[in-house]
Amino acid sequence: MSYILEALKKSDAERKRMENKAPQNDANVGEIVSLQTQKKPLAGLIAGTFAGTFAIVAIMGLGAAFLFNRDTPDTVVTPESVQKIAPPPVLEKKAPPPPHLIKPKVKPKVNPGTKLETKLGPKLKPTAKNKPAVSTSTYVDRAWGNIEKGLYARALTDLELALTQEPAFAEAWFAHGWANEKNGNTAAAIQDYSKAIAAKPDHAFALFSRGFLNLYNDKPQQAVVDFVRTRGVASDPTFRLYSTLWLYLSRERAGQNGQARLKDDTKNENLNTWPGTLVKYFLGTLDEADVVKTIETSLDKVRKERRATGYFFLGISQQLTGNAHNARAYFEKTLATGAVEFRQYDAARRELEHLNP
Repeated sequence: MSYILEALKKSDAERKRMENKAPQNDANVGEIVSLQTQKKPLAGLIAGTFAGTFAIVAIMGLGAAFLFNRDTPDTVVTPESVQKIAPPPVLEKKAPPPPHLIKPKVKPKVNPGTKLETKLGPKLKPTAKNKPAVSTSTYVDRAWGNIEKGLYARALTDLELALTQEPAFAEAWFAHGWANEKNGNTAAAIQDYSKAIAAKPDHAFALFSRGFLNLYNDKPQQAVVDFVRTRGVASDPTFRLYSTLWLYLSRERAGQNGQARLKDDTKNENLNTWPGTLVKYFLGTLDEADVVKTIETSLDKVRKERRATGYFFLGISQQLTGNAHNARAYFEKTLATGAVEFRQYDAARRELEHLNP
């Protein structure tokens, strides 16, 4: 196709060149034409004109036949028809977009408050990858071991890790409060016990411990409330009787008639086992010598507990009746047991501080 266009361009350029060579004087134009006409015969003029035209047409025909390889060259090709002929379109294959332009698949949206399992299927069971390295109960157990060794800072560290995993774990808050209490941080311990109670309102040991600290922080009325609640949720009879004895002391310190209420609180309790002996003593049905005899003749496995708790409440009885000397002697006996694991040991130390300013 390009060869045909070149031929047409050359023919047109030749014609223009001949026209430019013609004289520009209008007066001589007729003479030049007449002279040329006289020199050339008519047949030659016609032959020359047709020869040039035939040559152009022939070139165009051969070029078109060469390009399109037609079997029937009957059609006369003109410059106008040649310009209308266009090569067949070439279909270009689109290359895939580069990886960084490919949009990722959009994850399904979950409305706030909608459970994930309704949109994304059931929850997956914990695997080795998403399980915590140490369980919450393991942290708590290890903390109690450190508390028994007197390593309160280590215990608090373990308990904080446990609470990070399970913030509403009542047992972890109770152990945290116990470690703070043993470490001398009473205010923090009260807060910890309150959090344990908030997580588990029937946590008897947390209620008892908060009542104990309220009593020795000059809040006997709040202690009364805590010990009443403790009695209401305590399932163990022995623990319930101990709570009753502390409730009696809190009422006496709060200016209430503790002895009268003590009889009502224990009318359905079995007082024939320890610490029922101490309840009978406060009710006046058993004397001091009988209590001491019960303590000292008890089995070895329970004698330490009975000495610590029995001597303490005997000292409280002497103190409430105004006998500070005997009260001091019983509190010292309590400390002599070395039973630091019992509340009465710490309470005896506090009572001695009060008696010996």
